[in-house]
Amino acid sequence: MELQLVTEYLKHHNSTPQFIFNDVEEQYWGALYPNWTGSGLMGKLLNDEADIIFTAFYTWEFVYHYLDLSKSYIRAGISCLVPKPRIQSGWFIPISPYKTSMWIAVFINITYNILIAFVLATFRQKLFSPRNISDRSALFLLFNTVWIIIKISFGQSLQKKEKFIIGHLVLIVLVLEYLILDSGYYSGLAVTMTVPRYETPINTALDLANGDVTIWGIFEDWVLSIKNTDDVIYNKITKKYRAVNEAKLRELTKQDYNAFFMERLPFNNYGINDFMKADVIENYHLMEEDVYWEYTLFYLRKSSILTPSFDGFLLRVIESGLPYAWQKQAVYEFMDLNIQKLAAGLDTKKAPHGIKKLKFFHIKGSLAVLFIGFSLAMITLILEVYVYTPEKKRKKKRKRIE
Repeated sequence: MELQLVTEYLKHHNSTPQFIFNDVEEQYWGALYPNWTGSGLMGKLLNDEADIIFTAFYTWEFVYHYLDLSKSYIRAGISCLVPKPRIQSGWFIPISPYKTSMWIAVFINITYNILIAFVLATFRQKLFSPRNISDRSALFLLFNTVWIIIKISFGQSLQKKEKFIIGHLVLIVLVLEYLILDSGYYSGLAVTMTVPRYETPINTALDLANGDVTIWGIFEDWVLSIKNTDDVIYNKITKKYRAVNEAKLRELTKQDYNAFFMERLPFNNYGINDFMKADVIENYHLMEEDVYWEYTLFYLRKSSILTPSFDGFLLRVIESGLPYAWQKQAVYEFMDLNIQKLAAGLDTKKAPHGIKKLKFFHIKGSLAVLFIGFSLAMITLILEVYVYTPEKKRKKKRKRIE
């Protein structure tokens, strides 16, 4: 679209364009230096090799000291193609029904119930069996209290009957409490096994800054607008950004945990570089928000005589609505429409629906918990048979001898 704007401007003034290009890949945009020299496209303009330059130039403050900035003609949102969120691992399915805050509340509740039950049991023992109180009996009482609370929390029945009214009341409250918690957990577990859960998607600049991804692009200029800000989020994004050539970027698109800068243009169009092909773009999704946005414009020589007339021409073209038509035409001629549709989420593919058979993926976390429980039970049984029971028999023999 920039080429069309410049061409029409020159036609309007009966001028013939002469185009120059910057073929040095590392210096497409270029740089400006305090001694009034430069490199790349900006250097060519500063050295009077060109009258107007254009590409994805934004309203950079440092450029104003050396060059003229035209009126802006388009808003460009700088966003990222980021990896699609993956389905959460099946190992975490047993803990997925509750959020982290809920699990913390559950463990605090269990600890509180153990403490209350232990205090009541200790008070009862002091009241009815004061002679049997010792450090060892207190430790056994604590262990027994923990065991009772755990059994109730898992919906297991108790073997011993409670003789006192206060004990009955405490047990009734605990059973009702854990009945509600267990029902909520089992309902959530059933939902988790039938409705897939995904990792947290990257949709905002904060998500991108905190996400476990490396950000890639062809030029350092992608982060030029946010490089020197004091914003913590932008500082993190700048540190995670790497600039490499297109061949390397093509390889990186096939790997995990990589994000790539792109432009979100008006009229639902996207400026996506050629290294992003149709065979890999389906592994990515477009962030809902822009990382940042800028106004796109042209650069002219400092105090150029062309600046006022060119600005007036830009404003008249924008008022006419021609940029919309020119941008659509450029997209149709020079961009992969399939890539555009996939990036915008306009593809017609639908996710498969219907009932799915229960697979090992859904239950491997629960089986892991079951295996851990069986292993602990087996270890406890071995210790009881080969350590605790023989030791108990030896003590009985010593008492008889004494």
